[in-house]
Amino acid sequence: MKCITAIFCAALLAASLTSCTKNDVPMTRAGDRPKLVLLSMIDSNGEASVRPSYPPGAKTVPYRMANYTDEACHIVLIPKLERNLGLQFEDKWEEVPFKDGIGFCGTPDTIDGGEVYDGEVDLSNFNDLPTGCYRLSFESFDKTNVMSAEFILQNDKKADGEITLTQLLGANAEHTKKITLSMNGTTVTANVRKFYAIADSIMLTSQLEAKQAEQVGLFITAEKTDGTFEYAYITASGEADKYSPLMSRLPCAMYIANDTEMLAGLFANIASISD
Repeated sequence: MKCITAIFCAALLAASLTSCTKNDVPMTRAGDRPKLVLLSMIDSNGEASVRPSYPPGAKTVPYRMANYTDEACHIVLIPKLERNLGLQFEDKWEEVPFKDGIGFCGTPDTIDGGEVYDGEVDLSNFNDLPTGCYRLSFESFDKTNVMSAEFILQNDKKADGEITLTQLLGANAEHTKKITLSMNGTTVTANVRKFYAIADSIMLTSQLEAKQAEQVGLFITAEKTDGTFEYAYITASGEADKYSPLMSRLPCAMYIANDTEMLAGLFANIASISD
């Protein structure tokens, strides 16, 4: 491997040298596989995971890069770490600065097509890291590709508790001007009161080590009376996320519905609650 940094975590270089393997990307038919270089965090079972949790004070967090293209990608292994500032995992981030004296040489490393690259980031090189949700990013040498993955620093793996679909959305009937429901290419405007009558009754339990959610679900957009917008996503099986298609990630099963019968009522009555 080329020089990663003169100061940053010698363990990162050692781990990368021993765990980088070629032709380990799960390939399907050429027309089906994504033409991307993807970054994933590694959970306690050694598996690629969506937003896994690690204990506060963890010295390192493992990650995996998989090159799903047919060409080599040159990655600058200078980690960018951001902390989520929003409630309910909203897309609001603040960069975490490095400690004084941390520097990088900036020479790119090459990940060939079909190659998997495993490494670690030394968290001790960053300033204060309280519990919360974090986003790790790396950039390609030509700056055309930014790979990101999220993880959580959490005291334990217990769920944060139960909330309603209304709370996940972050709006209520009193302060909502318009509700838009979109699914399978069809968009309808829902009656605000009827929608919240159902959403107030759907209970969700948070899942800190959430997996990627199903890609067919209901996109909910609330236009509030103050002109701002709130978003949520939920599938028929109960996977829910504070998510909008405008976000730079795929939806995750951050919450699971407790009562699938109540949820089925929402999906079955979309037409009847529309204006």
